[in-house]
Amino acid sequence: MDDPISARYRLDGEEVVEANRIARWANRVQAIPSRWLRWCVGVFVRFLGMCWVFFGVIGLIPGNGIVRLEESSPLLIVLGLGVLTLVWPFFRDKTCRWLVLRSFRKLPERETTIEWLISDEDLSVQSSLADSRFRWELVEKVVDASNGFLIYTNKLTAHWIPVHAFDAKDGADRFQKLARSRVSNYVVLSAGRRALAKDLPKILLDEI
Repeated sequence: MDDPISARYRLDGEEVVEANRIARWANRVQAIPSRWLRWCVGVFVRFLGMCWVFFGVIGLIPGNGIVRLEESSPLLIVLGLGVLTLVWPFFRDKTCRWLVLRSFRKLPERETTIEWLISDEDLSVQSSLADSRFRWELVEKVVDASNGFLIYTNKLTAHWIPVHAFDAKDGADRFQKLARSRVSNYVVLSAGRRALAKDLPKILLDEI
């Protein structure tokens, strides 16, 4: 048995925001694996938003059949949806960041030090408030991103280990090898981070 892999980091707001960003991106990529298809969907949604805005504005111009405000409500809704569709991509990350940080400030474990000890058999995570140990068989999915790993013990709960947290220089590579061998659902989001990623016999999704 190899020596256990150890990792240690401070759980601050930036770590939680990054973990949330990786989780949201993994969900989008898994929903639409093809990069070109995602691009086409994005273009279509923006085109649809522009159409909504166009027809909403045209319908509200005097002389086009809309006279009373109460009759214009459906067009106002269409106009609002169009504007929201067009501007949401520019505010999505900032909005999610604000919501994540707002929730993080209420957590009792905020700003605590998280310590991991990972062996061939199980994973152990410990902080000043709690500790937990679980076997690899309980891990449903591992997401491998350019700057860290998300370890899912169910569909909604994930543990975050940033690459900089590993004590040894080869800690991230060792964890990748071990997780590949123990978890069937291993998702790679960044193909260029380490040479091992290029020969993964798993689903190569995309780069972040």
